[in-house]
Amino acid sequence: MLAVVAVALAYTPLAPWFGFVPLPLPVLAGLVAITVLYVVASEFTKRWLYDKGSRPITLPKA
Repeated sequence: MLAVVAVALAYTPLAPWFGFVPLPLPVLAGLVAITVLYVVASEFTKRWLYDKGSRPITLPKA
């Protein structure tokens, strides 16, 4: 939520007061894509690891 406010602030009349400059659209799209891919990958990995961790550990017989 804070990131959305920070990006949106760059497009308001207050932007020059803070020294903000709007990002070019390709850069903004790239940042959004990287963020979405990161969230998807971390959620997939978390679910996969939790699934692996719920199985009992079997030790080889000596």
